[in-house]
Amino acid sequence: MPGGDASGPRVGGEAPRPAALPLFAELMSTSVVVLALCLPVLTAPAALAAGVTHLRRHLEGRSDTVREMLADFRRQLRGSWLAAAGALLLAFVLVLNLDIARFTALPGAEMIRVVSIAGLVAVVLVLLRTVELRGLDPHGTWRSAVTDGARLAAGDPVGSVLLLTAVGLCVTIVWMYALLVILVPGLLTFAVVGVASRRGRPEL
Repeated sequence: MPGGDASGPRVGGEAPRPAALPLFAELMSTSVVVLALCLPVLTAPAALAAGVTHLRRHLEGRSDTVREMLADFRRQLRGSWLAAAGALLLAFVLVLNLDIARFTALPGAEMIRVVSIAGLVAVVLVLLRTVELRGLDPHGTWRSAVTDGARLAAGDPVGSVLLLTAVGLCVTIVWMYALLVILVPGLLTFAVVGVASRRGRPEL
């Protein structure tokens, strides 16, 4: 992660396209750092948001050191654990509903299963769009970012489909070879940055 000039070009959609190999190397190193920061589980949203900010800076040719990413992570931590705990609790309830629908003969079990799967998809999507907003603008609160993320998930269906496709790709990669889980944080943060760039977000 070479340190660049903090006053260097900020490009958004105008930046020269980075070479593929250095970008892949940056993606890998970012993935490793973000994965380590995700290990306490409740820190995962903050770690992913810091990864998004870091990759965005790299693509814009600005300073992108590990120290700056860790500083971003510390700034993102405030309030992020509540969003993480809420998402985990909701996901747990939905998975429990899936088990109940699968192993019992309750009336309407099929409907419960469909609603639970849709709910899980919505939780993942809103969380990723919240990470996107926090990665682009770390100055707001997580509570407002969650609200805006839910609104963005519905208002940008193409971007939401792209993010869900990225999640599906990551699940497939890990299913094929579990050790490739090390790539997942980098792929997800890169997908979030790509979707944000696609819809023309203002510069950081």
